[in-house]
Amino acid sequence: MVTISAGVAVLESDEARCVANPSAELIRLADAALYEAKNAGRDTVRTRSIQFSILR
Repeated sequence: MVTISAGVAVLESDEARCVANPSAELIRLADAALYEAKNAGRDTVRTRSIQFSILR
């Protein structure tokens, strides 16, 4: 039997402009999502994205 756990990260273009190193942040988010999926059990997918609060 083969199972897959996956971590998926999304970084929108508007969000990428607010991050110093978008590539590193995307990898960090995907890695965190992957370990969350692995801890949740077999055949799971977890996602991460950057959440920004805009204060006016």
